[in-house]
Amino acid sequence: MREVNSETHHLAPLDPERLCQLVKEEYTREILPIEKAKHRELLTESDVSALYNIPKPTLKTWRSRGKGPNHVKIGSKVLYRHEDVKAWINSRVVRVQDV
Repeated sequence: MREVNSETHHLAPLDPERLCQLVKEEYTREILPIEKAKHRELLTESDVSALYNIPKPTLKTWRSRGKGPNHVKIGSKVLYRHEDVKAWINSRVVRVQDV
């Protein structure tokens, strides 16, 4: 793996320590929040978006139109239960017939 030198804009080989640091940063930024969300009873809009690959604007549009997975509203906070999201996804399965 190589890293772009910000001054010269050339690719330079990454030393093992830097590579390890980059992997940790990526894990902390991308993977860790998803792993933590899997174990929460109530999910935020960001959690649902990350876990189920549904864009946040789509979730907002669905809510405003009375569509999409059931959600819980506490004050202005919108939360989703895992089972509601999974049930909604399961209700969207299109069955195919063998020919």
